[in-house]
Amino acid sequence: MSAVAPAFAHEALIVPTKSDVKVTAPIKSTRVVAVPEDLEAAVNIEASLVTPGGTETLVVAQGGDLSLMTEAEAPKGAAWLVAHHLPLIHSNTPEGYQEG
Repeated sequence: MSAVAPAFAHEALIVPTKSDVKVTAPIKSTRVVAVPEDLEAAVNIEASLVTPGGTETLVVAQGGDLSLMTEAEAPKGAAWLVAHHLPLIHSNTPEGYQEG
């Protein structure tokens, strides 16, 4: 008997900083655990700021060589910064390993 489970080899590290006006959060996304291999496409990451007043969708863009970045107006009080990877399908094709 065998069992199949999903692989969790990808990692996203979020380290937000807060000023008087903005919350800035680099999103370090890696393909191999803790060893950046290439930069994830920003369109594959969704980020939000969650406060007691509601959820704000944030723009994700390239922030450095191997990181993505998002920022929001600094909330008054507690908040969560949430980011997750959108589902992707990859296929081994005659042209090689490709998304889609």
